Amino acid sequence: MSTRALLTFGAIGPAIFMITFLVDGATRPGYEPLRNFVSQLSTGERGWVQITNFVLCGVLLLVGTTGLLRSGASRIVTLLIGLVAVGLIAAGVFVTDPGFGYPPGERAPSPPTFHDMVHGVVSVIVFFTLGVVPMVVALQARSSRLWAPYSLLSGVAVLVFITAAALVAAEQERIVSPDAPMGVLQRISIVVGFAWLSALFMRLRRVNTE
Repeated sequence: MSTRALLTFGAIGPAIFMITFLVDGATRPGYEPLRNFVSQLSTGERGWVQITNFVLCGVLLLVGTTGLLRSGASRIVTLLIGLVAVGLIAAGVFVTDPGFGYPPGERAPSPPTFHDMVHGVVSVIVFFTLGVVPMVVALQARSSRLWAPYSLLSGVAVLVFITAAALVAAEQERIVSPDAPMGVLQRISIVVGFAWLSALFMRLRRVNTE
């Protein structure tokens, strides 16, 4: 397979992921994108959709990392994106517990299940890595007037918004509020990070002729 084809797979993975969870979240009965996390789409009757979405995106990103190596991307960047890819696959395998009112009528088990705990750890790793890798790229491409600042701002935004989502979620557990916006904050973090991933792959694809 050509390098350009491999990089294309890496670019479309995050795009498919974002489109799928946005459409599924907007059309899922009982699901509130305002307050529910993306991972909660893995539960309920249509849970298979988001589970497949996690795994498919992870596999496409793994394929894309081969293109990264061929195109001359640094090993640390390739390794970090590979870590995100493996984390996404694991997030699909280890499904989160119900919570924050979804699925309707189901309560979060106490204590959390093993799958939920693994999912939580994986999520932290994925979001942290998704915030760090654009910053690494920004340092490597610091001579670029557009790409370096965009990468740096993307990494900062990922970490800021996912941290805000976690803080709001922790407060939500203490004081139940139907308007707690942790779902929106998480979505901003994901969209910023995944849009940057697609942009990285497409940028390398444009300069690669193989």
